[in-house]
Amino acid sequence: MNGNLTLDGVTDFNGGTSNPFTTINLAGNMVLQNSSTFVASPGGDGGRITLNCIGTGTQNLSGGSFLLFRVITPAAPANSVNIVLGTASDLQVGNLSGGGLTLQQTTHSLSINGNTFTMYGAALFQATHTGTISGSATSNMVVNKTTGFANIGATGFTTGFQELNNLSYNSDGLGGNNLNLLSPLTVNGNLTMIHGLIVIGANNLTVVGTATGVPLSYVSTNSTGTFIQKNITVLRSIPVGNSTYNPLTIANGNNLDWAVRVNDVLTVDDPSFASNTLKAVQREWHIQPSALPLLSGADLVFQWDDSDPTQVGINYVNTENVQIWREVSSGQPWGNDWIAVGVAQTAGNPPGPGVRTAFINGWTGFAGGFNPFAISNISAPLPVKLIDFTATKISNTRSFITWVLAACCSRDAKFEIQRSADGINFSLIGSITGSETNRFYNFHDNDLQKGINYYRLKGIDVDGKISYSKVVAIINDATGLLLTTVAPNPVQDNMTVSLSAAKAATVRFVISDIAGRPVKQWSAPIAEGSNTISINASGLAAGIYHLGAITGDSKTVIRFVKQ
Repeated sequence: MNGNLTLDGVTDFNGGTSNPFTTINLAGNMVLQNSSTFVASPGGDGGRITLNCIGTGTQNLSGGSFLLFRVITPAAPANSVNIVLGTASDLQVGNLSGGGLTLQQTTHSLSINGNTFTMYGAALFQATHTGTISGSATSNMVVNKTTGFANIGATGFTTGFQELNNLSYNSDGLGGNNLNLLSPLTVNGNLTMIHGLIVIGANNLTVVGTATGVPLSYVSTNSTGTFIQKNITVLRSIPVGNSTYNPLTIANGNNLDWAVRVNDVLTVDDPSFASNTLKAVQREWHIQPSALPLLSGADLVFQWDDSDPTQVGINYVNTENVQIWREVSSGQPWGNDWIAVGVAQTAGNPPGPGVRTAFINGWTGFAGGFNPFAISNISAPLPVKLIDFTATKISNTRSFITWVLAACCSRDAKFEIQRSADGINFSLIGSITGSETNRFYNFHDNDLQKGINYYRLKGIDVDGKISYSKVVAIINDATGLLLTTVAPNPVQDNMTVSLSAAKAATVRFVISDIAGRPVKQWSAPIAEGSNTISINASGLAAGIYHLGAITGDSKTVIRFVKQ
């Protein structure tokens, strides 16, 4: 038909049920008027009609509900076709044997407008489907693929029209039930997942209303794309996973937008902690709020299934308490350190293997970009760093040593406090055992010596691993300055130096090259005792440098290397 096809007062319109099946090649519009209808489902399934839209420009389907086997556009010649659903004109494609939507050129599209587009029975997007769907804030899409052996395929949405009102997804046939999303999409209403995955790849899927999923049906974040839940105030479920269902629940979301994706790898690049990952959940939840939560913080609940061997390490113990961790970048010596967040806890939903949960309440500690979170047994800490180690003079005979860990440690760990008169030969002056709940430690040295007292901390972990802190010093004298450490060394961009002072003063800092020529200098106030100075070395050329700290009566120098 080179023109329009109008059904006037026709009821139960349908095609033949035997080969050859009915195909209408239509160059114009198709209109239902005077209560015209197609045969209602399921009685007319066997006689569904294939509509081949062979026109150019816009072809309208208007006047009622269109129940078709397949809507298809030609593969050649190259042209532009926009199939438009008119007011109150829904479209359903597919029957129990096949069918679907096949837009065979990238210049072809289906515009739903404010209607509902349904994939039914064994309907799918064929491999030749390269066109796009144009949605709107009032458009609905229902995938109800209940049978068939073929993969449902892939589809994308037209730029500028990448939105829907509600999206319901149920793909439960015998073939591949994962729909590949080829463009970003915003669902202004609700996303309902019943069976099969929506695989988003590098695209973001945004939901304004609610989103529901189940272990066999969720949004698969298999690449850089993220699931974004808009404006979370009350409790919201984020039905995400990568190869498995690992949803996140967010409450007290501060009316922020929350972007989430799940990775199937656990990033631990410190080889001394490699064995600990075998007692961890083999997932990372990457979370990014649109702004920092308020002081009340957000409540997060993570979910995994320890009856699935792919989701946990081979040494994971489902009866042991777990700890949630957040990854931070420490730079040196390893790029990925972790801090414990929340409290050590019994994983939710015991006893026996199965679905587990762990929670953080009132969490506000989000940095810029995505924040990776992970979970391990309490006996298997992820790489932890010493945040701070300081020594403060109390009197001429007493000092106060403090240190802070990025995360709690095992009660079987041990800290030895060591002192030296020359900064080389250290001896033990006391020890403290670790704690699973405490990150903050202190020790009193009641035998402070005259002159310079160097201090360092020796940490002994449960596996026998030994680590040392930086060296700090107390100058138990009337005057004096001492630079004790530079970290990292060599330095690339930023470094910190430890400076001990006998009294508060204003210090002139000078960085000189290997030939003794000053290349950078500034002044800053320091306090009595231990000081940590941050220095930006990014503007220095590669080479060997000396950092000097100078007052009217004292001078100290330390060497560092710029990479």
